Amino acid sequence: MPLTWTISHLLLDEDGYQLYLKDIPSFLIMTTNPKVDKRLLDKLYASLDQKSVEECLVRFRKRDQKLDEILAREQVPEHLSKLDRTDAIFRITLPSDVEALLNIGIHDAFYEKDLKLLNDALYSYNRLSFYRHRLLASGTDHCIHFNQVMESYAGNDLALALKMFPKEAGLTKNGHKFSVTCANLLISIIHQDPKWLDESTGKAKKHLTQKVGKFDRSLIQYLLALIEKDTPAMSRELAEICAGYRRATWVHEFHNPFLKILGLIPHGLYNLAFHALPQKTFDEIQLPDHEVFWKSLTTYQQKINFRTGEKFIVFDGELDGLNRIYL
Repeated sequence: MPLTWTISHLLLDEDGYQLYLKDIPSFLIMTTNPKVDKRLLDKLYASLDQKSVEECLVRFRKRDQKLDEILAREQVPEHLSKLDRTDAIFRITLPSDVEALLNIGIHDAFYEKDLKLLNDALYSYNRLSFYRHRLLASGTDHCIHFNQVMESYAGNDLALALKMFPKEAGLTKNGHKFSVTCANLLISIIHQDPKWLDESTGKAKKHLTQKVGKFDRSLIQYLLALIEKDTPAMSRELAEICAGYRRATWVHEFHNPFLKILGLIPHGLYNLAFHALPQKTFDEIQLPDHEVFWKSLTTYQQKINFRTGEKFIVFDGELDGLNRIYL
């Protein structure tokens, strides 16, 4: 029985009968996913040093042992000397150690046809990524968190987004013009502050009168359309964002090529709309038909009412302190 997903949050069978999502086994949800380059996915997975959560734990234990060696030196490096042990482990953790969780989640969700795995992986990946990044970005303007906030929305982790864009921090002021523009639109949407919305919208529209790349323009216009509740424009711009996503190297610089398979920024933008708009308005947004946008993930998240995932990795023993990422 072929299944298709509709904006009304229902599945229809081939005769047009409605099937509620809660009645659909989770493995069938994967049938709505667009084609994924399986050869590329297999190649990328084969290149991973860690191919399971258990192997990720082994890698973190090695980082912990490495920290012991560093702290045993006569002179401890300055960047570690004032950190507690847990933060010191975060500090010497490599990006690939964190990215491995997301990559395993993408691979396993696709092959096991279980989107819960990916939703859980997003939760742990975003949390680890934030705690590592905050140690490296100390003293910088919070506009640098724009990408991470959008990735947090891809996993519906609103609490984490608020850690990066708390209301008391206000609007951003310093940084790349585009980053400041997008961050301030996002901050205004999250906190629904009328004064901030007016200010950020005005500056964004002024920015669009200048020379702006196609992808950057679509992203700004999507956020403006969200503020104005213009769902046809949102649908159009989201499709453009997906179309240009793989060429927008600034988004991730694609040090992690798995992000060319799953577009966290487009998913984050779509989920942001769910959390910011009335349900009826949100339902009017048309899903993009592009392989970086996994409709299966959206369908699963819709089924669980866009909640965060559960813990994909839990640290034990000497690594127990790393579980602070979930607090």
